[in-house]
Amino acid sequence: MPDMACDPSHPDHAANRANCATLLSTLQRKDTFFNVGTGALVAGGVLAVGTVVYALWPAKKRAATGFVLVPSVTPTFAGIAASGQF
Repeated sequence: MPDMACDPSHPDHAANRANCATLLSTLQRKDTFFNVGTGALVAGGVLAVGTVVYALWPAKKRAATGFVLVPSVTPTFAGIAASGQF
């Protein structure tokens, strides 16, 4: 296809009309894939940064209080162990 054949003022425009339509369609698909790919990479980057920030952000210190009952069974003993923190 000659250079600038898709320009309507070009003398070979009528002969290359089908090729120009195919070229335009291909370029539009390329642009669409480029835009979707860019969006996916940006979203992945934002999620990666968010994950790192979440993992490294200092957690609030919680008061360790509670009460736990644990059954204990051995060949010579059966009972319940209790522990607690106040």
